[in-house]
Amino acid sequence: MGDKKFLSQRIRPDSEAAPWVIEEVKKIEQENEKLKNIITHLLSDRTGVYFICGESGDKDTMGLPEKIFVCPSYGIQGTAIYTKTQDYREQEW
Repeated sequence: MGDKKFLSQRIRPDSEAAPWVIEEVKKIEQENEKLKNIITHLLSDRTGVYFICGESGDKDTMGLPEKIFVCPSYGIQGTAIYTKTQDYREQEW
């Protein structure tokens, strides 16, 4: 398999799958990566990754607090504080 992590990188177009199948596989892979990230952070006590452990300050109209507290790993006593630098806005691509 080499360094090709995803199935969509290993499928040979037109010989092993139609182009629309490859596109669907890519969409499923993207969703899978998002879900793996969510699960990793939900199970931070088992995975050892950072997680949001608190908030502070007033919330804006989107419900986002002025500050959040991030614990670098489950079981660590300290936290990092992140301060919001701007209000929520849609990305302008």
